[in-house]
Amino acid sequence: MSTALKCPNPSCPYLFDPSTVPPGVVLACPRCGMRFTLGTPAAASPPPPPSHQAAAPTATFGGYSSPPGYPGAQTGYPSAPQPGYGTAPHGGYSAPGYAAAPNPPPARPQARPTNAAFGDMTPDTAKADGEEGPRLPVKASKLQTVLLVGVGIISLCAAGVAMWYKISHRNESSQSGGAILKDKEKNFSLEPPPKPWVRDEDMRAKLGSPYIHVYRREDPEAYMAFGARDYPNSSPRPSDLEAGLDRALEKILEKDTRKKYPEEGDKTWMGQETRGYKFSGALKSGGNVEGDARAFGHKGVGYWFISWTGSDLYEDQKAVFAEGRRRCKLLELRKDWKEKQSPVVPFKNTEIPYTILDAEGMWVEETNEARVKDEDPKADKYLVTKKDRKRDQNDEAELTIYVLDGSGNALADAKAYIEAQANKSVETRGKNTFTEHLGALEGDPTPNTVDGNAESVLMRSVNDRDPTHSWLYAISAITVGSKTVVASAKCQWAQRAAFDTKFVQLVKSLREK
Repeated sequence: MSTALKCPNPSCPYLFDPSTVPPGVVLACPRCGMRFTLGTPAAASPPPPPSHQAAAPTATFGGYSSPPGYPGAQTGYPSAPQPGYGTAPHGGYSAPGYAAAPNPPPARPQARPTNAAFGDMTPDTAKADGEEGPRLPVKASKLQTVLLVGVGIISLCAAGVAMWYKISHRNESSQSGGAILKDKEKNFSLEPPPKPWVRDEDMRAKLGSPYIHVYRREDPEAYMAFGARDYPNSSPRPSDLEAGLDRALEKILEKDTRKKYPEEGDKTWMGQETRGYKFSGALKSGGNVEGDARAFGHKGVGYWFISWTGSDLYEDQKAVFAEGRRRCKLLELRKDWKEKQSPVVPFKNTEIPYTILDAEGMWVEETNEARVKDEDPKADKYLVTKKDRKRDQNDEAELTIYVLDGSGNALADAKAYIEAQANKSVETRGKNTFTEHLGALEGDPTPNTVDGNAESVLMRSVNDRDPTHSWLYAISAITVGSKTVVASAKCQWAQRAAFDTKFVQLVKSLREK
């Protein structure tokens, strides 16, 4: 029986049968995986020692001494490997208790086994753990094979789904300048116009907010701009919609050349009624153009569309612009959206009992009494509109409450006082002429309504030195005891569309209380 040899890894108990492994083979221990050489055959046998000195050499393991517990074993491992093994009397490797043969047999051929780690081992000769002898490597797990096959099948299925999606959805991109753009926050989608239309980021930057997609086409030159903006608490006012159109045109057209005409063709967009107009003018960059501008609000979002081309091309391009609008669709993601109602805010004077109601929470009262009196010695309250950070531009208005000595006609006294105060400095500021404004109201509808029946009037003032210095006034008056309480709201005439309906409701809410 051949002597078993221990794996050179001190912590590994595995034992080899050296008779089954030829010398010079690189082995890998099946237990711990350590790789090592069993030894190289000696080039020539050393001369035999004298018989009285014959002793069995210590069996080594690739240069390491035999494991403890075997005859001739040495403690630990030598610091330098010792080459090969001596020959044993039976023609194999030397083992404890055998003297070296004087004429060693020729070395075996150095043929490399099919598995260098296990030599000629077979399932029949492999030993179980705990027994001496070699062991076969662990075979691959069937579960691992099944998992690999499963991963391959899933990958093929995923590739097939991706190919199907690309083919079935190619109508969303192949017929346009790109994939459909969906803006869930602003509740709409846009299928970009097809080539030769291209995105124009320079024009988008020039137009500014709320325009987010702008496209240009050459030969003939034409533009289409799409805008959207979210208003968190309420739908955009009509004045917001018109301002979004007007400000954009101000940036591309010479001011004195801009003209507006009634809206043409289909007055709907994305299924909603629009506000808008046809326009013409001279570009600041040169050339005359005509175009279409329209907007609408829906569930807290405002939408804008502007298109233009050369004046002599507009009629031919109207159908192209209409097709551009048809590429927009509402996503209907705001079915549960509701406009938030602002609380009604009362402003009161307890000494002279009166109240005026702010139906939309849009006014802020000046609390500095000195500042109030700077406006007018008879002013009792002074209020200004709040700033809204969600809007590109905040319209401004002011409200003053006066307390005058009473007389026979409260409203007539109120009008006379306000006109007189506006003309205190005729020599330096010019004369302001007041006329009653009887035209239809242009402003936004009020989301909240409050009752009120105070007598009121709308007036327009125009300065004779500067006709652009023109104001809209809404005036009301009531008698409280021996006093006349006057409410006067005013804004620049150009901003009347933002305020005239609000002014009327506000000043009519003045009451004794």
